[in-house]
Amino acid sequence: MFRDADEHEGVNALVQLQRPDVPEWSRRVRLDQVVRVELLDSTMAGES
Repeated sequence: MFRDADEHEGVNALVQLQRPDVPEWSRRVRLDQVVRVELLDSTMAGES
């Protein structure tokens, strides 16, 4: 947990999002900022 200068609490963890089709693209998102998760593909890279 963390508390910012305005006394807002949050989860002190980051997730780095990556796109295999665009290797130079990535974003870091704090877990407390995640609003919704959508399943885009049911197969993992390397699986057939």
